[in-house]
Amino acid sequence: MTVIPCPLFGKSGDSINELQLVEAISRRVERIIVFALTDVREFKMRNNLLSNVVLVKLPIIRYMGTFLTFFFSLIVLIIGYFLEKFYKFDLIYIRDTKLAWALMLSKKLRQKSVVKIPSFFEDEVIISSSTTLKILKKIFSLIDFLVLSKCKKIAVHSPLWIEALAKRRKIYRRNDYLVIPAGINLRKMRNILRYKDESVEEIKSRFFRVGFLGTLYWWQGVDILVKAVSMLKNKDIELIIVGDGALRQQIEMLAKKLGVNITITGYVPHEVALKYLLTFDVLVLPRKRIGTTELNIPIKVVEAWALGIPIITTKHKVFLKYGIRDLKDIIYCEPDPLSVANAISILLSNPVLRNRLKINGFRIATLFDYDRIAKNLLRVVRNNI
Repeated sequence: MTVIPCPLFGKSGDSINELQLVEAISRRVERIIVFALTDVREFKMRNNLLSNVVLVKLPIIRYMGTFLTFFFSLIVLIIGYFLEKFYKFDLIYIRDTKLAWALMLSKKLRQKSVVKIPSFFEDEVIISSSTTLKILKKIFSLIDFLVLSKCKKIAVHSPLWIEALAKRRKIYRRNDYLVIPAGINLRKMRNILRYKDESVEEIKSRFFRVGFLGTLYWWQGVDILVKAVSMLKNKDIELIIVGDGALRQQIEMLAKKLGVNITITGYVPHEVALKYLLTFDVLVLPRKRIGTTELNIPIKVVEAWALGIPIITTKHKVFLKYGIRDLKDIIYCEPDPLSVANAISILLSNPVLRNRLKINGFRIATLFDYDRIAKNLLRVVRNNI
């Protein structure tokens, strides 16, 4: 069996998600050909994929990615026609409807296409012109509808997407969904858990390390986290931000103004980020409520569960859907500084709670192993060939 996925390639959480899925699939198929959108600055990044993976990188410029994706969709269509004629393959897995639209022009290719919709365009983008935003929303909504109504299967992060797509994109295909959530490589997690560093243990003994991991987007609520830490008035608390983004300077200025002991690492390789995560006493995600955050459990939450790191997060609908319990599996907060500060205080003063979250978290993480996810994806595809 041959699979042709079109994910991302780079240092972002989305890229890591897709490449870990590719890795899990590659252990179960004869050959896998990957067409990956790659920021030109990361084009020479090495990968550690298996020998049966052929990685074809399509270079993009980060801030032009959305528009270049439409062009690359035509390239993937042309390559797909060529492969269909001279080479047998069973599945095309594509992340993002913008990359998949051209394949929908071919009946044969769209019947082999599983398309993943990772987010709603209008939820994450801030545009000063309301007219421009309305026009772009209509364009991207139409693209979502055309692609998702024609592809073989629709891949989503959680079951909540079924209702969301029916309501917001008028897509009614209840039997044609594949749930492919953000996942982890459990073997990699076990290797990280074996990581021992005396300097890290020394740091943990000096500070209560409150951490955030991810890109600094407006909806991540990192500004809320900085304000929450400033309210605790505890000199033994250190705030660690593993990541980077457009709001970095704003966050640094806010922390300086409020006197918060903060370290921002910038972008680091995935395994380095996991080693930082291992040093956290708590991962805090006071994310704002938008479609993306309400419907998706982010990879960093699953990684924290796997590493036994307690998590404080906004009480999003997706956690309730999966039955994630407050003060047993996770600690819920509101995206408000006082609520976040109270949650940190509760955890700081309760070692029994910290241990309970550590034990229960690992149990939940095993449900998001990419080996399980890849096995389910291929089972569904094989049953429909």
